[in-house]
Amino acid sequence: MRHRARSLACLHCKALASRAAIALITALLAVAAGCSGPSSDNGATPSEPARPKRVVGLGRVEPELKIVDLTSEVWGTVDGIRITAGGKAREGEPILTLRRDVETASLKQAVAGVHVRRAAITATEASILRARAEAANALRRYDRISALHASDLEADQILEDSATELESLDQEVNGLEAELTSARALLEQAQADSMRARAELERRILRAPADGQVLALDLSLGSVISPERSVGAFGPSSPVIARCEIDELFAGMVEVGQDAFVRRQGSTDTLAAGGVSFVGPYLRAKSLFSDEVGDLEDRRVREVHVLLDDASDVLLGTRVECVIDIGTSGDN
Repeated sequence: MRHRARSLACLHCKALASRAAIALITALLAVAAGCSGPSSDNGATPSEPARPKRVVGLGRVEPELKIVDLTSEVWGTVDGIRITAGGKAREGEPILTLRRDVETASLKQAVAGVHVRRAAITATEASILRARAEAANALRRYDRISALHASDLEADQILEDSATELESLDQEVNGLEAELTSARALLEQAQADSMRARAELERRILRAPADGQVLALDLSLGSVISPERSVGAFGPSSPVIARCEIDELFAGMVEVGQDAFVRRQGSTDTLAAGGVSFVGPYLRAKSLFSDEVGDLEDRRVREVHVLLDDASDVLLGTRVECVIDIGTSGDN
């Protein structure tokens, strides 16, 4: 009996402990609910994460028209460098030349052919004028003899001879006119050959693609270059920008007109200030810094251009951090 009484007492104690635990859990839940803020009964919603004041993206300083690779259209050996690295150039100005002895000779031959064809045309035109004049005189003679023959004042043979002469001169005129047509066609062909020879010679000259500066020229006299290899870099004259990439998480916060500045990677010093001048219309894979160690290939970015007010102290090609103040309105 005593053992049974002790068992009943233990069961009673366990029941009391369970009730106490349930009461404690209920109290804790009530406290947690009270700390979570206003209930949904009054229409309140949980607060959203704070919007950042600035976003940062990696970029590169370059001309707005982009740096252009200097390449040749043909194989060749460099025999002249007209503008070295750092030099200014006007559009179309020669930067370097390749050996072009064969092309120069071909052009001279083609030009001489044009002169020969033109001289042949001039001679043929003169022959036509002479033949037409003789034919006109022959026609007048034939008309006069024909009138006399009608009055029995001229013999039949003389009339026939006059007609034969007139017909012969007319045929000569027709033949010369056909020769002139052929000579003009040959002149067009010679001119086409001359244009082709001139174009071949022009391909031996590497010219500036626009007004700007030769940034690099990776060759020397005697270097052999090929069409598939860049021989240098050219910076067109245009405003300087920082072409940067903004992570997709913040891409929608950037607008044209927002204030921005650039700084060296890992630095806090401002290199140049400016504003957002372009935002890309779509998200794309990283391109500027895809070789960065630890780069996440699956992240998408938005291309953004920061137009720099004064980039005189920033070297083209410098990698920078673009800091964009997304608190400024794009309408400013």
